[in-house]
Order: sequence, then C-alpha cells, then structure tokens
Amino acid sequence: MSTLLSIQDSILEKLVYYFSELEDGRDISPAKRYRLEGYLQACVEYGGVDESWLRDCVSSSQQSALNFASTNLTGHEHSWELPYKMVKAPVVPTTKKS
Repeated sequence: MSTLLSIQDSILEKLVYYFSELEDGRDISPAKRYRLEGYLQACVEYGGVDESWLRDCVSSSQQSALNFASTNLTGHEHSWELPYKMVKAPVVPTTKKS
C-alpha cells in the first residue's frame, strides 16, 4: 500500500510541475509530454493506479494552474494525451521602429 501512495505522490508532483510550466507561459517539449504520458499509462497498467483517480488528478492540477480543465484527457484507446500548449503566449515588444 505504501508503494501505491508513493506512486500517487510522484504523479501529483509531476503533474503540478507540468502544469506550472504551462502556467508560467512555457511550452512543454514533446519529449517531456510523451515521457509523462507514458509514465501515467504505465502507472495505470502496472502500478495499480486507478484511472478515474488519475483523471481527477490531471483535471484538478490543470484547473488549479490554468483555471480550466480539459474534458478530453485521452486520445486513442488506452492512451493518455495531456494538453501541451500555452494558454497565452508571452509577447516581447519590439525595439524596431516601423
């Protein structure tokens, strides 16, 4: 049971970091996103993590960081697809005169 709790703690930590990157206006590289999606899938399939618990964690982490939650958290059957685009791109003013 303690192993499951440590897996759940690890998932929460990774999701908070993932969505805080988006909240701060940074894009998520495909490698980071795919790695996390694979980790989540492995936790469901082999780590004993309940899929409905994981969906709730993803939604609440996204809601907490970005003030909205995606309703579609899966892509293909039995795979995870996390949101990965910034909500608002940072704008850097130009110093050029037109």
